[in-house]
Amino acid sequence: MTTQSPRRRPRTTGAFCAPRTTALIAAATGLAFSVGIAQAHDIGCNGHAVPAHIKISCCGKADVHLLQPDQYEQQSDGNWRVTVERYIFNVANDRAQPSDDGCAWIFYSDTVTDGAGNPRVWCFQIPMTM
Repeated sequence: MTTQSPRRRPRTTGAFCAPRTTALIAAATGLAFSVGIAQAHDIGCNGHAVPAHIKISCCGKADVHLLQPDQYEQQSDGNWRVTVERYIFNVANDRAQPSDDGCAWIFYSDTVTDGAGNPRVWCFQIPMTM
């Protein structure tokens, strides 16, 4: 009776390891990035939990973007001009809401647009001291 030697896996060294390593690094980076995004929806800029009513009415429908003071200003007509990434939003003053944490936020979705193809703003929150 002849015995066969066990099958050996091909050795994966050199260039063969690069795709596997790259995939692992990409997966770890994606996980770290998604944790950061999830945390932005859970923790306000003051370090406290985002109130449930904000999460339901704003975060559930759109992406949250923390605004710096130079990204928004009230115009002479009372409406707000908000600049985020590649977008410029004109938000009616009656749509501005008080911010619970003292920071300015805009919530919009790249996938839900108005008739002109611009992202639809779900919420715009500004500090009460404005």
